[in-house]
Amino acid sequence: MDSSLFEFYKKKIPDFLSFNTEKKSLSEQVKSLSGDFGFMRQYRYLCTVFPEHTKDSSTQRRLMKILQVQEIESRWYAGYKRYEDTPDVLSDKSLIEFNKTQTAHGKRYFSFIHLIENKLTRIPNALARRMRILVNHPGRNTMGLKITRCPLPTFRLLNCIAQISAKNIPHQKIKPLLVNSVLRTVKHQMHLATLGYIAPFNSSHINGYAADIEQKWYKENNPIQHEAIQSVLDDFASRQIINCVDYSNLWHICLNPKYISQFSVEYAIDRQQAWEDFE
Repeated sequence: MDSSLFEFYKKKIPDFLSFNTEKKSLSEQVKSLSGDFGFMRQYRYLCTVFPEHTKDSSTQRRLMKILQVQEIESRWYAGYKRYEDTPDVLSDKSLIEFNKTQTAHGKRYFSFIHLIENKLTRIPNALARRMRILVNHPGRNTMGLKITRCPLPTFRLLNCIAQISAKNIPHQKIKPLLVNSVLRTVKHQMHLATLGYIAPFNSSHINGYAADIEQKWYKENNPIQHEAIQSVLDDFASRQIINCVDYSNLWHICLNPKYISQFSVEYAIDRQQAWEDFE
């Protein structure tokens, strides 16, 4: 998708959400614009599997706004490999396993909570989540990642955001960038949709090129770091390196496929290096 179409999508969002409800109903507005965007298929799907999305106009508006902003990602990754289930993920040896601090492709600078689900871990997982809440850990708002693998460009993008956002903050005031979600399988995405999450069936998470970054904890507990992360994401989004959706409690990001090759090669960013040097 070229830059002009990218801007087209961005500019249409306020037009879509600013209609006068006294003159035109929400359903009429949806119908009139449904031809412009494939996101309406996502909207109908999510409302079918979780009818609570249609309980009031404000909930509908929020859902449609998020889907509309993410529509470009569906266009970006149409035709790319989708991971149907866990065996599909495990069979792809090109994915980076980032469960260890040091990976085959360098140090991991972001953090995450690893979720292992089975009958024996149900109670320990619940206790661990409760402990994170009690000690006010950045991961208090997430259950964790079921899959700790992703394509190399996604791994390096997250490392890049973590390093740049931390480079001007005193070390003792930094909490590692917490990633709440990266690669998801189609099967898991469908399960999340039934639980009420905004989990569209063609999300870029199922291609492995999207990630969700914790926002709420940093906003409430470390505003300096929150501002630094926001600044990096705003910069990357303005350059069309990523698509970024602000969920308030988290940031959803997706790498523009135009930059996959750049994030596939080795690079180094130290605490003194500016992002401009990377380009």
